[in-house]
Amino acid sequence: MSEKMCITPELLKAIGIEPATIRDQVIDAIVGRAMGKYATTDDDGWDTGYVNETELAKHVHAHIDKVAAARFTEMIGPVAESVISNATFPETNRYGEPKGPTLTLKEKLEERAKLYLAEDVDTNGRAAWEGGDMNYNRPKTPRSVHLIREHFRYTMQTAVEAMMKEANQQIAGGIEKAVKDSLDAILANLKIDTKVSAR
Repeated sequence: MSEKMCITPELLKAIGIEPATIRDQVIDAIVGRAMGKYATTDDDGWDTGYVNETELAKHVHAHIDKVAAARFTEMIGPVAESVISNATFPETNRYGEPKGPTLTLKEKLEERAKLYLAEDVDTNGRAAWEGGDMNYNRPKTPRSVHLIREHFRYTMQTAVEAMMKEANQQIAGGIEKAVKDSLDAILANLKIDTKVSAR
């Protein structure tokens, strides 16, 4: 009967391997398998070419991403807010020479909004730069007026559709009730005479 050989720290040292090295390699292998990516194999053991990430790794990476995003927002948020609040937009001509007052971001946005709402659009709400039909004989209107008209049209259309639906339901219900009442009246007045004929 043969004895099983037991690998002891002394034996490892005798063959020139430090037990700590083995321990570190085993830990690395376990962590690598649990946390890393692994290649899938087919029934014959051949590499399929697909690399999968373990569920534990996915969970840890998702958590790290969440924490990193929160820290990034926490650190960068005040800086971004300061830059945006203090940003100015000097008006210049095409040569880069100053022209007009320097505007803050808020003032610049207000100016752009006013221009956008005052811009002429076609009947589909598109300006010339958006491919709108701006021919001289086509109707043009400021975008703000177009938006108000469209909102009014949508509101009216929605209200009319709701009223029509309700009216149709009431009409259908009324017709159904009228037919039922008429049938009940006919059945109530209907008399059936039964005669027994003698042979």
